[in-house]
Amino acid sequence: METNVNNKRDDYYACLGVAQSFEQFWCEIINYKLHLNLTRIKAQENQSKFLCDTKEGFEFKHNTAIDTYKSVFIEISQKMKREDKDFMHSSISKKDNAWMYCIGDFKRLYLVPKKHLISEYESGGYKIIPNTKGTGMGFKIPITRLEEISVLKLTPINKETEHSLAARIKSLKTGDPYEK
Repeated sequence: METNVNNKRDDYYACLGVAQSFEQFWCEIINYKLHLNLTRIKAQENQSKFLCDTKEGFEFKHNTAIDTYKSVFIEISQKMKREDKDFMHSSISKKDNAWMYCIGDFKRLYLVPKKHLISEYESGGYKIIPNTKGTGMGFKIPITRLEEISVLKLTPINKETEHSLAARIKSLKTGDPYEK
């Protein structure tokens, strides 16, 4: 039993590390391309104070299966453990200061106003389904529709630096990394 708990904890921290790298990656690109310096909230206790990933109201959602499923999962409720009975409001249904959702992977990021995602949910055109871990409920929105409701789609610097934060930071110091 202890091993299972440790594996879950290790999995949580591994996912958290990737999520934080994803946020950092895109915050720097947003800063460079849009001249918008987002203030990331790193500590869990501080995040609960602001209730989203940045003080400016940007919420980041890393989706690793965009290319596989051609859709993204939009969460509306969650529970802490799979065996818990009750779900609580989360993501777009949570009352917080988030107003812009940044959804994507390391290849692309869609900036979608929260109100657009709520409208999609309230349209009733989507089946509510559990996430793969059984701890969340939500709906899948096709990428084609996400592109229609997003206000902006960003792409990384270029192929050489798309997955390398260190190379990207170095290129910022030496020249324009967004030039071809």
